[in-house]
Amino acid sequence: ALYTIYCAVCHGDKGDGKGILVEREKILGIPSYADAGRAITEGSVYHVQYYGLNAMGSYASQTTIEERWMITHYVMQLKDQLEGNPAREFVVEAEENLMPPVNAEQQMEVQETEPEA
Repeated sequence: ALYTIYCAVCHGDKGDGKGILVEREKILGIPSYADAGRAITEGSVYHVQYYGLNAMGSYASQTTIEERWMITHYVMQLKDQLEGNPAREFVVEAEENLMPPVNAEQQMEVQETEPEA
């Protein structure tokens, strides 16, 4: 559902670069996730969602950290489907959040230490 809301309008429901805005020629040149030379990784997908790239703006203010990782997994799943690779397993890591707080989504805990004498 998150991919449909934020991504499919340009990238297409299948990740083939044929979203509704491309079909209506409002945006040109959206590549498929499986295009040769398009070496996207989980990290690069997350990075582009957070910072934006070229004409695509950032989605950091519209999505949470967890939502961006769910979208990232789905994009990689679409890439695998387009390339005929087996599906990836979505593994939720430990409860500890390894990402620092962004956009005041969470409070960062600061541990105070005694200065060395």
